[in-house]
Amino acid sequence: MRATLYPDELLASFIARNHLLRGHRSIKTTYQSVFHLTAGKTAYDLPSGLKTMLQSEQLKITLDELIHFHTLYPYYKPFWSIQQSRQVKVEMEADKSQRIQMIAGVMASIIRTHKVLKICPLCLQADLEKFGEVYWHRTHQLPGVLVCPIHNCFLLEKCHQCNEDFMDQSIQYPTLPTTFCRNHHPVSEMVRIVENQRLIGLSAFSSYILEGGYSEYNKEQLHAKYIQRLARLGYCTATGRVKQREVREFFLSQYNPQFLTQIAVKIPEDNDFNWLSTILRKSRRAQHPLLHILIIQLLWDTPEKIKLEGESSPFGSGPWPCLNPISDHYQVNVIPHVKLTRCSNTQRPVGTFECPSCGFTYSRRGPDQGRNAIYTIGRIKKFGPIWQGHLDHLSMDRTLGLRELSRFMKCDPKTVKRYLTGSVSVKNEVNKSTDFQQKKKKIKAISNTKKSNAPHIRVNWEVRDQEINKLIIDAIQKIKQREGKPIKLTKARIGRTIGQLAILEKKLDQLPLCKKTLQRYVETLEQYQKRRIDWVINQCTSQKLPLRKWVIIRKAGIGRKYLKEMECYIAGRLNDAV
Repeated sequence: MRATLYPDELLASFIARNHLLRGHRSIKTTYQSVFHLTAGKTAYDLPSGLKTMLQSEQLKITLDELIHFHTLYPYYKPFWSIQQSRQVKVEMEADKSQRIQMIAGVMASIIRTHKVLKICPLCLQADLEKFGEVYWHRTHQLPGVLVCPIHNCFLLEKCHQCNEDFMDQSIQYPTLPTTFCRNHHPVSEMVRIVENQRLIGLSAFSSYILEGGYSEYNKEQLHAKYIQRLARLGYCTATGRVKQREVREFFLSQYNPQFLTQIAVKIPEDNDFNWLSTILRKSRRAQHPLLHILIIQLLWDTPEKIKLEGESSPFGSGPWPCLNPISDHYQVNVIPHVKLTRCSNTQRPVGTFECPSCGFTYSRRGPDQGRNAIYTIGRIKKFGPIWQGHLDHLSMDRTLGLRELSRFMKCDPKTVKRYLTGSVSVKNEVNKSTDFQQKKKKIKAISNTKKSNAPHIRVNWEVRDQEINKLIIDAIQKIKQREGKPIKLTKARIGRTIGQLAILEKKLDQLPLCKKTLQRYVETLEQYQKRRIDWVINQCTSQKLPLRKWVIIRKAGIGRKYLKEMECYIAGRLNDAV
């Protein structure tokens, strides 16, 4: 007897059907006699021992087909690095692998693995009619997916009437779903159609990724597309620095707390180390696909639109055209590289393009809003030797006036004046222009000498000192009153919180009040460790947990290097608590 894998069936569901078909009392017997496995319970998302299972000849399927169509590997893969993808695949092939969840980043993720399998009542009926039996669908088990992507109805974990789980968690393997709960309430009467478009969209998006929609991507490629899109939306500088505060505000304006709570995702905290900032900062650690999906839905309307996003440059991918109007390669893509800087006024990216053939150099502010933007010039920085030589050749014709020359050179007459050398026809006009410029310089020099006699104060440091000092005090109170594990009070932390880190680092000597406040409140390592110990003791006391020395040391994160110094303080605090 041999069971077959159904479309979108979990591997754990296939094992459960085999166990039921064989009639074994113990699941270990099924593992050993049928699949030649010595491992225990099979993981739902990323199981191991696949190579051994295929050698048992119970499955007429290839290893890649088993991984890509009956596990959640395709759901995680686009958000791993290439090395992670290879390591996870190797571990899934091996027997008794205990490292898959750690390598995949699932164990360290803020998204917890769902232990109870979910079913769609309408899919259950369809499977029964088509195959004569029911099974667990892998699409229904995706984290954050509460809606069936086919029928748009709520997925079920428990019976609505008796609140009993459809899957008995006390058994070491997943029992197959049934059309009735344990108290004989029909599942068909529990259909609830969903109208929340956020939940429907999340379900469809997750299913699209599971079916291989992003199979060509990895973590680094997706991060480059995030930065490109953020730059187009104005949330990223030309150098690739993400404006984290503005992105967080944008995120919270699109996702309400009720929706995030519903899909079990934490609201990004107001600090530099929340999960949203970590993903956009190109972290080495893998982040959960559900978090990536929320970011992609935030930046693009549909999952397919991310594929239309260009390279990470705000000016698209090269080469770019030379826009020298008198060259023989005008508007031909011959410029291979673009130099990126940032506009000091608008903070928008500025691209400088230099032609390697004629030396013509121009720039424009980005990001480009369309492909036709590559033929626009913001500013010409250098015309180059070919343009200059052509102008010198035309200027030898004495019959040509200034305007005729400008028409031939396709530029403004003033530009011709500025670059013209040795021309007789416009020599007098050039001389008049230079005389006028010299007069302007003399007048400007006189006015500057008059102004220099009067004292000029650019910054009122006393007022600024008071303003920044007030911000520092407010920031210190905010950091101290923050819920959760204490954060160390440092000058850098306070400066980043108030957005004045540069001035605190470079001009602190001109801010005596700020300097005094920082000297008073900035913590040493010893003070910070004591504050963490106090926080742990207060937590244990409020939760009525026993105060034990090793618990305090572990929760406070005291390393061995500083353990001896803190033991006396902990002992004193414990005596006070008693």
